[in-house]
Parts: sequence; C-alpha cells; structure tokens
Amino acid sequence: MFSKKSKSDEDSKLFRAPEESRQAFRVAPSPQKPLKVEADDTEATVLNISSGGMAFRSSKFVAGKIYKVKFNLPNDEQPITAKMEILAVGEDNRCRCRFYNLTPEQENQIHRYVLNRQKEDLDD
Repeated sequence: MFSKKSKSDEDSKLFRAPEESRQAFRVAPSPQKPLKVEADDTEATVLNISSGGMAFRSSKFVAGKIYKVKFNLPNDEQPITAKMEILAVGEDNRCRCRFYNLTPEQENQIHRYVLNRQKEDLDD
C-alpha cells in the first residue's frame, strides 16, 4: 500500500529542506538585479538571502559583532533596516549573518522575495 522512498527520489528534488541549523530557504539574488547591503559605512553585494539572514563578501566585518544593516529588495519601495550578527567570516571574506528583530512585515518582504526568486529560477 505504501512504498518506501528510494534514495534516487530524494536526490531528484528541486528544492531541499533547510539544514537543521537553518530555519529558512535561501536564494541567490538575480545577476540582473543584484542586492546591495549597507552596514558600518560599507556596501557589499549579497551572495544569498533568506528570512533568517544573508551572506556577502567583505573584509570589514568581525565575527560575533552585531551591525545595523539596510538593504532594498527589488519591487519594494520601503528599505529593510535591521540588525544582524556576523556568525562567521571565511578565508574568502564570506560573511555569514543572522538577522535580529525583523518586524513581521520585513520578514514577509523577504519571504516574498525568496519565493519570487525560486519561481524565476524554475522558469529559466
């Protein structure tokens, strides 16, 4: 009556559930509409984003510190201003960050952006 999923069924999924340490899906911004984040008088290009955080490259940030950030999502007039903690900075200066105290509206803005990016990727 019920069939057991084979390993090949799991490998064929388009989207994978977030890893245990992540609570949200993340997407890379469109190359045609890159996202820029401003923090501590520094601007960086976002590598990926989710409602939980983002990643970007910069040598200006320190792991463990909290910064105030500002960024605009395409098609949203209102910029998102929030706090983020730098969780880690890799050897390639990739900063992995977590958002703090997003409002429900800000979280919804990011969720909509992630969903739209997933749809765009499927259409390509």
